Amino acid sequence: MYQSTQISSYFTTTGYLIPIISVLGVAILPRDRFIQNLILDLLAICAGSAMSLLVLWSSVQARIHTSPSTSQTTTAALPPYNSSQSAVCAVWLFANIWFANFMRAKLPSFSLPVVIYSILINNSTTSGPRFATTQAVEAFVKEQLLAMLFGMAIATGVSLFILPISSRMIVIGQFRGFICLLRKVVSLQKEYLATLAKDDIFDNETRNAEERECWQEKKKRKSRRVEKEKEKDESMAEAKAAKRLADTTHTARVLTGKIHDNMTFAKRDMAWGKLDTKDLGEMFTLIRNVAISMRVFYPSILARNLADLQ
Repeated sequence: MYQSTQISSYFTTTGYLIPIISVLGVAILPRDRFIQNLILDLLAICAGSAMSLLVLWSSVQARIHTSPSTSQTTTAALPPYNSSQSAVCAVWLFANIWFANFMRAKLPSFSLPVVIYSILINNSTTSGPRFATTQAVEAFVKEQLLAMLFGMAIATGVSLFILPISSRMIVIGQFRGFICLLRKVVSLQKEYLATLAKDDIFDNETRNAEERECWQEKKKRKSRRVEKEKEKDESMAEAKAAKRLADTTHTARVLTGKIHDNMTFAKRDMAWGKLDTKDLGEMFTLIRNVAISMRVFYPSILARNLADLQ
């Protein structure tokens, strides 16, 4: 209780940055991806702190050169408004926001670090006009830097000790899911082919001439209405089976793309007494070959049946 009170009294108004940064750390990512993001986030925090210090120092210098009488104002009271200081902060804010969005568009992997950098710059530039001395600027930047580092420390502890997930665990789980989808595809293929089977196909092989004549006479006595309803039900069952088969096949191929995205990190992950990089690569090659061959599950009859169902 004493330590939490001491922390809240130190960070004061910048304490809200701790939960924000801990969430932006994305602790639910696998360890290797989290560590990669952690390094980029720390670089963004350090670069943003240095830039904030430069921005606030230049704004304080603008205040000193335009209103020397207020440069000795104490930090206990807010200094009077200075238009030059506000203009300097605004110019720095626009320049940094443009640079941050340029980096975010040029390098998508820097999306989260750029967001953290933007939060730091926005907070510094909007708070800049209320600082009149360099000492107050250094104290504010230090408090802001420690708050963000404290939030990243919380995210690191959660990722490494509370949610220890590796990319290998995710890839192996996706392998299992792909195999289950393959089994489902085979069963749906069997169901779909069963809907295509007709009694007329085996007519000449299973019936003699007398049975064939009786069967044909019996078939002629059926009403046309019953035959049309039966054909309609059969076509609907065929279309629904085709729909389930197509959806399952599409899900399996989408899962293959997700495995491809995670394979790079899974190969980089370290494991003792487990599958090595070569084994994972061979497994993925086999799965990819199966996924490519699944294109044959989309014949023209499937497309026709799907159109009938719609």
